[in-house]
Amino acid sequence: MTNTAPKTAIDQLLSHQIRRGPASSADPRPTRWCLETLRGRFIELSNGPASAGLSVITPLLVEAQQHAEPIAWVTAPTSCCYPPDLAAAGVDLNAFPLVVLPKLNAVAAAKAADRLLRSAAFGLIILDLYEIGSFSLATVARLAKLAHQHDSALVCLTYKSADVPSLGSLVSLRATSQRCQSINAIGSIRFEITVDILKDKRHGAAWQQQELRHGPPGSG
Repeated sequence: MTNTAPKTAIDQLLSHQIRRGPASSADPRPTRWCLETLRGRFIELSNGPASAGLSVITPLLVEAQQHAEPIAWVTAPTSCCYPPDLAAAGVDLNAFPLVVLPKLNAVAAAKAADRLLRSAAFGLIILDLYEIGSFSLATVARLAKLAHQHDSALVCLTYKSADVPSLGSLVSLRATSQRCQSINAIGSIRFEITVDILKDKRHGAAWQQQELRHGPPGSG
């Protein structure tokens, strides 16, 4: 018997969305971790030990909402983002649809991403693959084509280290992240967030972005 819950949840979400405008023709796009760099692409963000996946995803969510770009997050019940943290970082939870698939596998994840991309309603889609090992080459090709066609950023979260192969050769950009913590002289926690771009087909070379973030004084 086919489980129709994921389709119903996505149908309800799409019923409240409208199609976005035509894709931007501006190119080349900047080599920094931002929505403009990721538009129209299939991205893999791999999370290994000491990763900072949520820390580098959250600014994308905020940026998309600031530019009136609808966002969606597809996940499983056992691998869900923490909404209070997102709200504290500036994400408007009232405009943040979270699609929770009762059974997350490669087929269900691909169908969810396919439907959301084809709707042309979302500028940013986060696909939390949790324990899914890989997609077929045909699946990656289809999703990459849809992301390009609708100028949407499809960011797939995988849980593996940088030395493990990516989802496939058609991944447009693959990144890893790392967070290092230290305490300064006044007792404030400082975090250094690093995004390492291992592959970037659009710009043809690997690159890196670092950012310092600070906790409140005495938080250490």
